[in-house]
Amino acid sequence: MLITSLKLSRWSGSELYVWDLATDLRARTVSVIGDLAMMSAPPDIIHGQGNHEFVTALLHFPDVPAIRVCHSPEEVLREFCEQWSFGFPVE
Repeated sequence: MLITSLKLSRWSGSELYVWDLATDLRARTVSVIGDLAMMSAPPDIIHGQGNHEFVTALLHFPDVPAIRVCHSPEEVLREFCEQWSFGFPVE
């Protein structure tokens, strides 16, 4: 699993979520990699946070399924979805 995030330098909501998710997955013996440079093969899934990091991962692994999680207000999520919907309708 590839988890994208802008940074882990301050411990706010999205950073803590990424930390907790990675820690829980590793405890369940799921391989969690957070750096594209460390990947020797495509991940099974991309768990995206952070717009630029998520799109970078999508472009690097175009055939890998992905999910984008947003910890921002609805209007920020709508703006992202409209910008990166790739022609799919935004509800």
